[in-house]
Amino acid sequence: MKESPKYMENILHADYMENLFDIKDRVVVTTGATGVLGSTIVKYFAAQGCKLVLLGRAHSLEKGRALADEIKASGGEAIFLVTDVLDESVLEGNFNDIMKAYGRIDVLLNAAGGNMGPANVSPEQTVFDIDIDATRKVFELNIMGAILPTKVFA
Repeated sequence: MKESPKYMENILHADYMENLFDIKDRVVVTTGATGVLGSTIVKYFAAQGCKLVLLGRAHSLEKGRALADEIKASGGEAIFLVTDVLDESVLEGNFNDIMKAYGRIDVLLNAAGGNMGPANVSPEQTVFDIDIDATRKVFELNIMGAILPTKVFA
């Protein structure tokens, strides 16, 4: 019988596999943290022991603070910052606040995004009925709203 390579001994060891994707104490910045998807993901990161920076829009201030408080009450670490993923200067201010608090960013999760009814085509419509201005807003939020945070935080 052929002997396994030495590195396989480590891989097959349970502790190695358990800690292979250990993200404890990583600083995780999440845009759209107060949304359905973002809030679910940050709760998972909190359970893994990450230090969380929750970013959301001003109208989500109370929801963001409540989410940060919920994470802290469960023994996690989280701060909420108001942002605008389409405003580079606001993002740069967020970056400065994050550096003051943690000194680094290990993970960026771009969960901000959305849709608008007029940007959709219903079954009764054709593509010629689409609202171009609404589609531009959706495009800007979903594409530029990921590019700008990546540019600033990466």
